[in-house]
Amino acid sequence: MTNRDMSTEVTLAVGKSRRLKTAMTLMAALVTATAISPLAQADWSIAEGSLVGFVSIKKNSIAENNHFSGVTGSLSDDGAIVASVDLSTVETKVPIRNQRMMQLLFEVANYPEAQVSGQLDPVDIAQLAAGATVERAVPLTLSLHGSTATVSATLLAVKVAEGVRVTTVEPIILNARDFGLEPGIAALQEVAGLDAISRAVPVTLDLLLTSD
Repeated sequence: MTNRDMSTEVTLAVGKSRRLKTAMTLMAALVTATAISPLAQADWSIAEGSLVGFVSIKKNSIAENNHFSGVTGSLSDDGAIVASVDLSTVETKVPIRNQRMMQLLFEVANYPEAQVSGQLDPVDIAQLAAGATVERAVPLTLSLHGSTATVSATLLAVKVAEGVRVTTVEPIILNARDFGLEPGIAALQEVAGLDAISRAVPVTLDLLLTSD
C-alpha cells in the first residue's frame, strides 16, 4: 500500500468518525429535548401543599405569621399563570382569630376567593425545562374583596424532582386601603381590644407546580 493510499484511508476513517460523532451528538440532543419537552409543552397545576403567607403586625411591634393553604391554579405552556386562594383556609394558629378574619376582614360569605393572574415569558419556561433557575420581576393582577390592583413581585422559579417550585424572593407589600379592607381591620382591632393593626401587609408565595 502506497503512502497516498494510506493517507486516503486515514482521511476516510477520520471523516467517518466525525460523522458518527455528529450523529451521536444529534441523537443526544433529541433525547434531551424529548426528556424536557413536557415542561415546555404541558400545562402545570398548583399542587397541594402550596401556600400563600402573610404577616400581621399588631401594637406596632408584634408580628405574626399566617397563611392560606387553599391555593389552586395553573401555568400554561405559553406562560399564563392563574391562581385562586380560598380565603376560608386562613390559618393564624388561633381558631377564634381565624373566624374573625374570615367574617370581619375578608367577608368570605361575599368574597370567598382572591384571584391572581400574570404572564411569564415562554423563553423562561424553556429555560426551566433545561434545568435553569429563573428569577424575574413579574407584574401580577390581584383581585381581592371586590377590588383589583396590579402589584410587582420578584419570583424565583426552580425545577425540582416534583415539578417547578415558585417562591417570592422578597415579600410583596399589600396595603389594606387598595382592597377596601380598612374597615375590616378596624373591626378586628376593636373586637380584639388592640391599639393598632398595621394596614401594610407583607405577603409571600410558596407554590409547587406539577404536570397535568
